[in-house]
Amino acid sequence: MTDMIALWIAIVAFFLFGLNHFFSSRNAGFGLRFPFAFHTLKGWKQSQSRFYRLVMLLNILIFLYSLYIDLNEIRVMALSIISIVFSGILIFLISFKE
Repeated sequence: MTDMIALWIAIVAFFLFGLNHFFSSRNAGFGLRFPFAFHTLKGWKQSQSRFYRLVMLLNILIFLYSLYIDLNEIRVMALSIISIVFSGILIFLISFKE
């Protein structure tokens, strides 16, 4: 039951992904303040969508892995936090490449 943390993070990321899809202009102010990385609202929306999809995928994999191998709650939480940080760094670096 303690491995549900990763599943909850994936569910929240799915909810935020939906909000980003339908109401992307609400949170665009932060991304558009970095003109060297995001020139348009579309670029910011794409970067956020990639981030949420990657967080969902990694946390679902962590959830399935924790079902297969009995992990304690601290390790699942640490892997989930690492997946969020890794996703953010990876998407940030990809935005400079484009």
